[in-house]
Amino acid sequence: KWKKCYRVIDTAKNDKEILAMAVKKTELYSSLWASCDALRGGMDASQYKDYILTLLFMKYVTDKYKGQKYGDLTVFDKANDPNPDPEKRTGCSFDDFIALKNKKNIGEGIDKIIARLAEVNEGLKGVIDIAHFNDEKKLGSGKEMVDKLTDLISIFQRPELDFSRNKAEGDDIIGDAYEYLMRKFATESGKSKGQFYTPAEVSRILANVVGISRCTDTSATVCDPACGSGSLLIRAIDAAPIPIMGYGQEKESTTAGLAKMNAVLHRKAEITIKSGNTFSNPQYLDKSDNSILERFDYIVANPPFSMKNWRDGIAGKEYGRFEGYGDTPPEKNGDYAWLMHKQGVLDYAEMLEKYIKLAKDVDCPEDNDKYPESIRKSKALMAIYDNTGEDEKLALRIHKAVKKQALSGFRDNQVVVRRIKKALFEILGDDSEVERIYKIIEKQEEY
Repeated sequence: KWKKCYRVIDTAKNDKEILAMAVKKTELYSSLWASCDALRGGMDASQYKDYILTLLFMKYVTDKYKGQKYGDLTVFDKANDPNPDPEKRTGCSFDDFIALKNKKNIGEGIDKIIARLAEVNEGLKGVIDIAHFNDEKKLGSGKEMVDKLTDLISIFQRPELDFSRNKAEGDDIIGDAYEYLMRKFATESGKSKGQFYTPAEVSRILANVVGISRCTDTSATVCDPACGSGSLLIRAIDAAPIPIMGYGQEKESTTAGLAKMNAVLHRKAEITIKSGNTFSNPQYLDKSDNSILERFDYIVANPPFSMKNWRDGIAGKEYGRFEGYGDTPPEKNGDYAWLMHKQGVLDYAEMLEKYIKLAKDVDCPEDNDKYPESIRKSKALMAIYDNTGEDEKLALRIHKAVKKQALSGFRDNQVVVRRIKKALFEILGDDSEVERIYKIIEKQEEY
């Protein structure tokens, strides 16, 4: 009886928590939709979505990362802008937007702040500056623009849009709100949401079909060559039981921007998103041979079906995708072309090579008596041990932290490098030591 009673009380408590979260989401969605009302009269939903989603992104990254040395993104205000020229200091935070309220140059100022954020975060260059806030045709001129942008910024200052209070790492409320807006914008503009958004249910099914939920390789990669706003790619990475690296390509630059922002709002800033036509301008080429495509361990995609004229601009840029089949797919039906592209970037041989290399690696220093037994199993551990005063516990702790963060290709990914350094700082507590140990880690093939 007591157990039953406890279960009832516990369930009631959980229901309250769920209800509180539902109210929180409702307030958030309501405020975001109110921001749309401020722009709805001047432009189509397919246009004003870029302004609203950019403001949501700027507010979130400011609340989440401003002033953090090892945050996923670098965000600072004008007072802390490191530009040596005082005249060029703009800051790159939402707080700098607030300082522009009611000023004549508000539109131009907002564009400069967003450009500064992209400048100091390489993964955002050419991605987030998709909406121009100094556009008189869309936002009006003179006082009309000033009032409209001032009101818009004020909406994002509401308490329910204070994301600094949202500390739950497992809570995707901001990412969910972002996708909520995309669904609403699709409906408002009369377009199918499938044009740039894959529903969560479809995404989860596709992720499970490709077997990503059984992945055990921390160096594994997943690619979506037609990523749209990134929902499918994000869900695929979520389905993996361990952290893996994601890559996406999207033809439309504005939609590629949505994908990158979507990734950041889902706390996956490490995802690489590139813009370009996947057939005529594939962005991921093999690093050692740029005549072929880069290979990935998993491929997910919800491409535009029955695509016409997919061959435009493809002559001389086949990259081996259509070899061995006797012919290329029909020009007026791109379905087979998408299938062959995915086949072309899916990695079979490389995965086998990894396991063969592991099996043949007889150079492991297990018999070296210089090192404790726990250190002998790894060359990387040996290097860390040698450079931390032969402190076994410290070396193991650093190794474990790095393994957790070092996704495939991390050396070229600013976000992942910051995460590794943040983990090192939490252990070492000294910036110079962080840099010294990171240089050692960077040279280890194991990571």
